[in-house]
Amino acid sequence: MQIDLGEVRETGTAPPGRPPVPYKALLAALSVVLAGLLGGAAHRGPPDEPTIVPARIGDDTWVIGDRLYVVGSGRLENGEPATERTVTGYALPDVELVSRTAVPLEGEIERIEPAGDVLLVSYRFDADGTRTVVAVRTGTGERLWQRFVRLVDASPEAGTVLLADDRRFYLADLATGALRWRVDRPADGFVAEAGFRSGRASWLVTVTDSGRLETRDARTGRVIATARVAGHRNRANGQVWPTGDVMLVQDGDEYYGFRLPELTRLWRTDADIMHSWGQSDCGVVLCAYRMERGIMALDPATGVQRWTSDRWAYAEAAGAYLLASSQDRTVGTPWLWVLDPATGTVLGDFGEWQGAGPAADGRIYGVREMPGKYVISYGVLDPATRRAEILGQAGMISGGCQAAAGVLYCRRVDASIAVWRLG
Repeated sequence: MQIDLGEVRETGTAPPGRPPVPYKALLAALSVVLAGLLGGAAHRGPPDEPTIVPARIGDDTWVIGDRLYVVGSGRLENGEPATERTVTGYALPDVELVSRTAVPLEGEIERIEPAGDVLLVSYRFDADGTRTVVAVRTGTGERLWQRFVRLVDASPEAGTVLLADDRRFYLADLATGALRWRVDRPADGFVAEAGFRSGRASWLVTVTDSGRLETRDARTGRVIATARVAGHRNRANGQVWPTGDVMLVQDGDEYYGFRLPELTRLWRTDADIMHSWGQSDCGVVLCAYRMERGIMALDPATGVQRWTSDRWAYAEAAGAYLLASSQDRTVGTPWLWVLDPATGTVLGDFGEWQGAGPAADGRIYGVREMPGKYVISYGVLDPATRRAEILGQAGMISGGCQAAAGVLYCRRVDASIAVWRLG
């Protein structure tokens, strides 16, 4: 059915949340359309017709919490990009129009975040990458404040927003932008947000070349714990990475694992994780991603290297398994591989299916294409069996499919958005 774009009713309160980085490279829903069924896949029967949300070429789509947002690309004015873009919000899973907000901005949008009756939009202001956050009243477009910073997260319950730039972190008033406190980055150190819960940072972690460690409450700025390690150069370049409640820090020529936020030293690892980074949830192991290629998995309890492989570009937990994407995928090879996280052993794959987002019980939603036909099949992928349960097929789909907030949404060939209710 077609969405009615008539009168907009009052906006409801949308829950905050940091968009999970979009299921990253592994589970990002790409432009897909489907050909044939995966061998042995089951089919539930004909799906409901999708709801169609109007959109144009160049419009952005975001799902934050239980809201779908369509961000207009802006019309050209005298050959120059418009300085205002319209953000239209729909409540999911019913795809009900709830708000339309004019947002003043001039640049590439990086993120939007609803926070009660405030809409936060973060964008790059110019070619040199200057970041800007603007806060407007949802539904009215009233500009509340604007700052040249990066948006970390927001807490509408507390009426605050956490911001950052190259020099410091700030906690500001959500409605006015007034600063409540700040944490400066040391001249010889690095500050990072950590401990994300429901899309919000729990702590700020400081590490310095001189060996000072510190954790602070990200909501109050209060110091939680401090510790010392041996001095080491270049910590100001971010040679530290927190993953969940474990942080790895270089101490001399070695790396140590610390429990966050107490900064309790857990173990020393002999694994060579120099020039690595770690952010994603790898379940029962810590994943260290090498700058050049490959993954190393560490035991979070002991720091012992479980396994390493140059084959994988990315991995993420799905229940008791890891789903991995290949470093050098070629046409005709699988998109998703199922690994045993304890050993790195390949258990199977999903053929031409691509991940679209998490489902229940460790499963994920997936899509598969029919090349050149603008047709997709979508279903539920089970890592335990490496089988797909087909939920439906759809035509006139150009790609951009993702599953979130109880729906699957895809761009159609006319740039509009098709939304199917899942479950």
